Amino acid sequence: MCKKINTPYTVHHTPNTLLLSIIVPVYNAERYLEECLRSLFVQDIPVDAYEVIAVDNGSRDGSAAIIKQLQNEYTNLRLVTLVENQLPSGARNAGMDAAKGKYLMFVDSDDYLYPNVLQSLVDAIEKDDLDFVHFDADLLVDNKIVKGLRTDSAVVLSGVDYYHLNPCYKEVSWSKIYRRSFIEKNHLRCVKGLLYEDDEFSYRLYSLASHVKHINIVPYVFRQHANSATKRNATLAALLSHLREINVLYDDIHGANPIVTDTIMVEEIETFIKNLIWEIYRIYHILTQEEQKQAKIQMRKQITRRMLPYISKKRFILLMLGVIK
Repeated sequence: MCKKINTPYTVHHTPNTLLLSIIVPVYNAERYLEECLRSLFVQDIPVDAYEVIAVDNGSRDGSAAIIKQLQNEYTNLRLVTLVENQLPSGARNAGMDAAKGKYLMFVDSDDYLYPNVLQSLVDAIEKDDLDFVHFDADLLVDNKIVKGLRTDSAVVLSGVDYYHLNPCYKEVSWSKIYRRSFIEKNHLRCVKGLLYEDDEFSYRLYSLASHVKHINIVPYVFRQHANSATKRNATLAALLSHLREINVLYDDIHGANPIVTDTIMVEEIETFIKNLIWEIYRIYHILTQEEQKQAKIQMRKQITRRMLPYISKKRFILLMLGVIK
């Protein structure tokens, strides 16, 4: 499902009210950060209509200095500082907690926006009173723009129905603008301690949303890196994050008050859980002996027998790791 696009209507900004909060999680991002932030100020809505919240997530490089320097140029750039790194989930939550805009948007610190795209996005979510509006992106590969996947334009749908259309970039946080009152009403925050917070957050997001639409413009440029995430995140921290995510996903579909009940989405989560188990197994065998001991302790605590129906095909993995007998 993929194509291209336009937008007609215009929202008029009322002075002293914030239309939009753009949240930029930042961790050791000095290489691309200035390019990212400057792109957020070459836009077509008034400066006093939006804010950019850069969340310094315990960076140990020059990221904070770059943000402070740019604050001398841009009055609507705010800095939120987390002394210790709280993983991407913590940075996103801190940004949402600090936000004052009617709408929210995430931009990753190594990506950027095309000029003059914010008005069309705000117009779209405002016109149809949406919980969130979804859009596509281009890719930046070896410093060259590559046309990314495109999603066909859609009518207003529930989140679950829209999810069934399998839109491009549906799992990532940056592919949407959200109504902040919808986020707050449903207490939507990223689960703490997850390296890959987008997936679990997205399942809840689509399950709770009643008014969702795709807009056929491409405002966002996603930078693809050559270094493999698979190699980069083969760590004990990644393994523990996957354990935590398995438990959270399980509760989303089988907890006391399950949030995700759609059959197709439940099946996808079950598959996702199985994939996480495989990834845990792969990472485990790369760890040092001391790290393996720590991993086993946490596995015994966190992987419970209630989860075995999901992972019965992978049971031998748990047996090999000594987590169950």
